[in-house]
Amino acid sequence: MSFSVLLHPAIRAVAVRWEGTCLCVMPTARALVTVNAQGMTRTLIQTSAFGQPVMAVPAQCDRAGLSGFTIGLDTIHWLSSGLASLARGTNDAPKIVAMLLLGSGVASWSSVHLQAAAFAGVALAMGLGSYWGGLRVTEVLAERVTRMDHLEGLSANLTTSSLVLVSATMGLPVSTTHVSSSAIIGIGLLKGLRTVNWATVRGMVLAWVVTLPASGLLACLTYLLLTMRS
Repeated sequence: MSFSVLLHPAIRAVAVRWEGTCLCVMPTARALVTVNAQGMTRTLIQTSAFGQPVMAVPAQCDRAGLSGFTIGLDTIHWLSSGLASLARGTNDAPKIVAMLLLGSGVASWSSVHLQAAAFAGVALAMGLGSYWGGLRVTEVLAERVTRMDHLEGLSANLTTSSLVLVSATMGLPVSTTHVSSSAIIGIGLLKGLRTVNWATVRGMVLAWVVTLPASGLLACLTYLLLTMRS
């Protein structure tokens, strides 16, 4: 929460300065060109080789008569969403794989192929679960905590991805949901206390508090039942 409060003003300052500007990568001309909201162009880089265009051209580049791969604020927002997804997979998938490893009764994988299959299976299950069962969580975070625009969503994504990725590289298991929720609440606090739906936040915090002892108790009871039967 504190990190999003500190990060968002910096991102907003940069975004205001570059508002209406896009980058156009022109493979045919082997150039990287900036275009502002008035359609004025400025060549940044011109080299002997460039990749192929992979996206449509926004209105600014279209008016300037340019064609090629373009990068604007919306593009960066989408990329930040992908980065947050990568962070979630980096931090959450190993937790589930660790439980598989503990349940197998051995301290290491018998082969690299088995390890790859375990991670692939967990990643697939997480993706399917997010697609079919995660819509309600998405709606709560995106719409019921506080109203956000693209820039605020970008700040929340960058806060989440940076903190979770740093935690993962340090071997610290953290909850991606807790981090992203706190980042969104921090964005809302910057706009004022009244912009945050505290009823939703209260429900989220209650769920966090209840699930910790509840999951521990359920795991204990499950273990006792399994050991009694054996």
